[in-house]
Amino acid sequence: MTDVDDFAPPPPRTKITDFEGELLLITATEILKDIPSDFSKDGSGKCDVTVADVVRLGDGGGVEEFEGLWIFQSGLQGQLRSRVGTGRRTLGRLIKGASTKGAFQWQLSDPSENDRQLARRYLSTSLDPPSGNSTTRPPAQPAQPAPRETPPF
Repeated sequence: MTDVDDFAPPPPRTKITDFEGELLLITATEILKDIPSDFSKDGSGKCDVTVADVVRLGDGGGVEEFEGLWIFQSGLQGQLRSRVGTGRRTLGRLIKGASTKGAFQWQLSDPSENDRQLARRYLSTSLDPPSGNSTTRPPAQPAQPAPRETPPF
């Protein structure tokens, strides 16, 4: 008999805020209402959560995919709300934006043309949607994106 454990440990708890300054391609899949949370702003102990598949696109071409990430930050939720469940993607770098109350608010900055090229390269080489909690892929090879009538993000 071997001492091999057939049970995998639970995946690490990934938060969207772990990706500050990084280029993210986000597909918002659903909104969960009234989830018990410490992030409640109205004192009810509940808040809405946006569930999303997130792809972290490294500047060197490395890719990491996360499926079913919960997003609690209201600024990000506002940016993603119109695309929830549509399959449309949102591209941007995660930043701390200014708030009217003097505190910062998490948001996605507008992508640069280089950011868009990285995302197009990823989409042209991506064959399968994310599976599991996190997947790391090798850097994508440069490719010319096919012309589109509607931008993918």
